[in-house]
Amino acid sequence: MEYVMSNAAVARGFTSYLSAAIGIPTAKWRFTAAALPKGFNEIDLLAVAVVLTVTLIICYSTRESSILNMILTTLHVLFIIFVVLMGFWKGDWNNFTRPMNPNSPSGFFPYGPSGVFNGAAMVYFSYIGYDAVSTMAEEVKYPIKDIPIGVTGSVVIVTILYCLMAASMSMLLPYDMIDVEAPFAAAFSGRWEWVSKVIGVGASFGISTSLLVAMLGQARYMCVIGRSSVVPAWFARVHSKTSTPLNASAFL
Repeated sequence: MEYVMSNAAVARGFTSYLSAAIGIPTAKWRFTAAALPKGFNEIDLLAVAVVLTVTLIICYSTRESSILNMILTTLHVLFIIFVVLMGFWKGDWNNFTRPMNPNSPSGFFPYGPSGVFNGAAMVYFSYIGYDAVSTMAEEVKYPIKDIPIGVTGSVVIVTILYCLMAASMSMLLPYDMIDVEAPFAAAFSGRWEWVSKVIGVGASFGISTSLLVAMLGQARYMCVIGRSSVVPAWFARVHSKTSTPLNASAFL
């Protein structure tokens, strides 16, 4: 459920950033179902399409999925470096402590410990997926050595990138002006429109990578659970041609 719920949230983020890149309002991609309660009645068609596309890819082949993941990850890292450099170049250090609205709390910790803990609760989603590396142990040549290096190395590198991006975002805008839906794209819009579009495209690549890895991992979790008979053995079946847990991938 952790993977399924986080994938749904991430897929909606794809819509926000792609909309910022191509100039189409996010609402255009969503329609409201009147029969559903408010807050749960917006269906994101683009997010659904992205999830279905990624599902087809991971069902087709693990090797091709890995190649696609490497390509998307490379593009995403280049995008992150670009954003960090732009943030430190165009940003203002005073934005760390000075809000735009004089009535808003000021200082480096404007909302005190409660604000830090609320932010930490959201950061939790950023660390979902690293354990997915371990689910690929059966498809790695030297799992005893490669899996620990992969998990530890990725956590360290990405944590550094997270901190650099958070710092650059805080320099670009006062905290009370940051757009929650698409913060980096909105920060550059108006002043450097072309940068905003580049960010929208780059973030879309990053979200696609996150979805791909998470959906690969969740299918293999379900496959292993199926082998132990906790869920029907149908989920543990591996397709003879693609060598992928096709049933688990398609179901999730």
